Amino acid sequence: MKRIVLLLTAMALAFTLTACQGKIEDVRVNIGPSGIYSEEEIDDAVYETLIYFQREFGGCSLTELNYIESENIDAADEWAAQYDADRAIVLTSTFKVIGKTDGSLAFGETYKNWQWILVRNNSGKWQVKTCGY
Repeated sequence: MKRIVLLLTAMALAFTLTACQGKIEDVRVNIGPSGIYSEEEIDDAVYETLIYFQREFGGCSLTELNYIESENIDAADEWAAQYDADRAIVLTSTFKVIGKTDGSLAFGETYKNWQWILVRNNSGKWQVKTCGY
C-alpha cells in the first residue's frame, strides 16, 4: 500500500500542469484480500487503471478505486475467456465529472461502481480492455 501512495504522489506531481487529463490526485485505493493475485500484481493493475483514467477521462476526478476479489472473481474468469487471456482482474471505482468531457458523461454526476476490466497473458503487463457499468 505504501508503494501505491508513493506512486500516486509521483504521478500527481508529474501531471499537475497538464490540462485535459483525468484527475487522480485525491483517489483512495482500497485493496481487499486476494487468494489469486499478489500485492504487486494488484498494484500493477491499479497503476494501469490510473494511467488509463488520467489519459482518457479528462474533465473527471477519480475518488475511489477498489479491488474486492469476492465480488468480482466469477466475472473475471468470464472476461479472461472473452478476451482470450490467461487472467483478468476487475476493479471498481467512483469518479465525478467536474469539467468538460467528450459528452458521454453528465457534468456534475458521480459515477459509482464503474468497472475496469484488465487482462493479461502469462505474467505480462495488464491492459485495460473495457470499462463502464
